[in-house]
Amino acid sequence: MVVRDPHELRALFRNLRCVERALQDHYTGCRDRANVNVIELPGTGAAYSLLIRFDDGLGFGRFSVHCYLDGDWRIVSRGGRLLDPKMVIDDDGIMWALVTEKPG
Repeated sequence: MVVRDPHELRALFRNLRCVERALQDHYTGCRDRANVNVIELPGTGAAYSLLIRFDDGLGFGRFSVHCYLDGDWRIVSRGGRLLDPKMVIDDDGIMWALVTEKPG
């Protein structure tokens, strides 16, 4: 399913307790895309911007989040959010993905 409102996907992410499940079920996280961008965050300095996919014990991707990591590889906040979901698979096996239109 396509989601155009990031608030809707964040609500689904919270309601499905994605982070709790990842910790309880020992999901593994891996970089989802080859590109990692370095940006400047106010108060933090240089940070790495990347997408991380979390796989369940069977190796199936369950959700992807965008996050920023500082030079010590700790997750840092931007705009009050640590993890910004981009894709979630619900309990019925339906994938919900955030799709944003590029300007122009």
